[in-house]
Amino acid sequence: GHKMTSKYQSMTDSVNELSKRASPPPDMTQAEFDAMLQEVEKEKALLRLSNKQILALNLDELDDWELVIVAERLESMGRRDLWLEALKRVCRSSEHNVMIWYGDVYSDVVNELRHQRDYEQAIFYHQLAIEEDRKHCDGMNAAVNKRDLGDLYIEAGDYEKGLEIFREIVQQDPWDVWTYNSLAITYCILGFS
Repeated sequence: GHKMTSKYQSMTDSVNELSKRASPPPDMTQAEFDAMLQEVEKEKALLRLSNKQILALNLDELDDWELVIVAERLESMGRRDLWLEALKRVCRSSEHNVMIWYGDVYSDVVNELRHQRDYEQAIFYHQLAIEEDRKHCDGMNAAVNKRDLGDLYIEAGDYEKGLEIFREIVQQDPWDVWTYNSLAITYCILGFS
């Protein structure tokens, strides 16, 4: 079988330890513990599949957790096309599984689309990431996400929209030096100086 630790697992180290316990730790309800054990079993079942069986799976029938496990298997097979498709499905899903670092999933999708110079889709998925952060992380990454969105628009050639986003960020927090750094780096990369 395959042994893999998912880079998208929010509890990578503790999951295996927790799954060996007979009862939940004090900070976890029985329902949360049972749900986590169920996810661990799904992961084990997917890791037992051959590469041929993984390729034969219908991605439409998988939940977010199964998709991230399958995505990593696909990437390890060199099937980045299917890896990207599986992760895009996670990004578009209305499900929210506490065992997944959704921020990392969005980041990988946006970075791959950016690498492919598919800016329209990169912007679309980045906007989904912003919504995810707002809904499930209380906008903890709002400033970084907004800067990255401005960068994407500028990279895509929509300087007006990109600069408008940076203008809003500066008006909200003129003391955030990272905004100026980000803008300077973007301009240098694009050959403006």
